Amino acid sequence: MRTMQLESRAGSMTVDKAIDLLEEIAAAPEGARNLDVARGVGLDKSTSHRLLSTLERRGFVHRDPHTKRFVLGPRLLQLATGSAISSTLLARPFLYELVASTGESASLSLLVDRTYVCVDAVQAPHEIRFALDLGRPYPLNAGATGKVLLAFNARAEQRMLAGELPKYAPNTIVSPDELAAQLDEIRRTGVAGSEGERVAGGCSIAAPVTGSDGQAVAAIAVSSVGARLDLPALRKHVGRIRTLAAELSEVLTSSGN
Repeated sequence: MRTMQLESRAGSMTVDKAIDLLEEIAAAPEGARNLDVARGVGLDKSTSHRLLSTLERRGFVHRDPHTKRFVLGPRLLQLATGSAISSTLLARPFLYELVASTGESASLSLLVDRTYVCVDAVQAPHEIRFALDLGRPYPLNAGATGKVLLAFNARAEQRMLAGELPKYAPNTIVSPDELAAQLDEIRRTGVAGSEGERVAGGCSIAAPVTGSDGQAVAAIAVSSVGARLDLPALRKHVGRIRTLAAELSEVLTSSGN
């Protein structure tokens, strides 16, 4: 009996540490090395590596072969969103319509813990265009997509404003007061805009995709290279982006996603 209790306790501790590792990786938009997450959760490197290898094999994390950094994997995203694949299929026609009406790249991103992850995109028909890496976590305080998710998700906003705001590009918002003021304005207008906040020279407009409770679970965005279409020019499409986001919210809610 005592042996079974010890095994059960050891199993629970392993699960706890695996969850701790996932949370450490989720908090690192650029990915995290084994050494970093091991230190963050209080594990030795070998134990951390063993747990991460298991998580990677099951699809919960992905290790970039070039940077050797871990990011959240596709299996975790499917569980976190209920059905990421179904949501992507339902959203694809809306993304095509955005590209057709704006001539720029359109994307669907999901809110995942303290980051957002692009799960689908339709690229603009230009040789030089703005593109997001599918499956990669991005920071919430830099760019239109992150800000619109914060503005329409109270829990995400509270956590972001309580912590440090990292700087990624010349126009990244690093002041909590400034970010809070922008989020109020985004809630008033229903859309977010950004220029040079995450990547210098990039600009985008985003609108929230909400669940049945009115909280944002995803966002659709149109992004451009500023040299071709700057933020004021992108804002001409605000009405269409906002309308399509509302229609997609209704479709996903009625489908049970």
